[in-house]
Amino acid sequence: MFEPEQPNSGYLSELLIRVRGWVNTLEDKYTEIISEDFEWTTKVEGMVRAASYMITFGRSEFVSELVYAFGNIMVLFNDYFLLSALRRKSKQPLLKKIIFRALTILETFQASIEMFTKRYLGEKSKWIAVTVISLLKSLSRALLVFYLRTGLYHCQAAQSVDRQLLKRHPAEGEVGDEVVATSVGKAWVGSRTHKVIRSVDDDTNRPYDELRESHTQFQNLLGPDEVPWSHLSKTQLIAEGVYTVKPIVHLLSMAAFGETSLKSWTIALSMDLLSLYLMEMEGNDFHKPELQELSKRRFNFLYYVMRSPVYDKYFKTRLMSILGYFANRVPLFGRLIALFN
Repeated sequence: MFEPEQPNSGYLSELLIRVRGWVNTLEDKYTEIISEDFEWTTKVEGMVRAASYMITFGRSEFVSELVYAFGNIMVLFNDYFLLSALRRKSKQPLLKKIIFRALTILETFQASIEMFTKRYLGEKSKWIAVTVISLLKSLSRALLVFYLRTGLYHCQAAQSVDRQLLKRHPAEGEVGDEVVATSVGKAWVGSRTHKVIRSVDDDTNRPYDELRESHTQFQNLLGPDEVPWSHLSKTQLIAEGVYTVKPIVHLLSMAAFGETSLKSWTIALSMDLLSLYLMEMEGNDFHKPELQELSKRRFNFLYYVMRSPVYDKYFKTRLMSILGYFANRVPLFGRLIALFN
């Protein structure tokens, strides 16, 4: 009986090895190029972002948003290659890194995906895409917070490391409950208390303040997925859980009460207030990125005023009348009003 020939496994293995070698060679070459001149790399990233504001041809909003998102992803991967070139060691779980970077990419392209589905597939498809993205984000955040115990979620899209600091202090070190080699000495850093203590192996006589400042600079060189996070109490875990499920609850309330209902707006606002109250009810020694995330969540309450239906019902008419008053007296204000209509 005729049997089909089986593919040569040795040939496939050799092909995979060659492809991997080519990819590694390209990665090393690209890393070498961007490492030689940090300023040039930053300028190219800035030019890509600036190009998103200069796109003026038809249907430019989607293309502009896509180019801007690509610029943010470019920053993210360039920072990854730069830190990899310096052989930064990290004790963070691989699953945490994968989820964190996947979330960063998803949040970066979320607006582009929503605009694409609405324009080419219709309003219903847009809401399906929004629901799927919200589910993926909520499940990923829940894994980070409750399974991996990564503390307060503070994913910031394409957060760039301080490259000038990276150029001045290319020191290596490990993140976590380990000894960190800094530019002025060795320090032991507690993963729970985050305190910086001089290591017994440190043979320098530098002041403690300089050692702590050097460690702070070292943490500023790490990507946002590598900075050690705080341990949350049970109350704070509940608060983070409320914040994690809020997008899903908001979508369900919009489906139940309608997009223009004040009930869904009130539910979302109440959940944000409850989450922030429970999070701050118990004091905690948060890291700098986590403190920035808390500040961001407080500031986001101002956006509720500009969201539908509150903005459409109570603020849009008054704002348009104020802008109209200035449009009759100040040049270019008419163009500004057109952006809001």
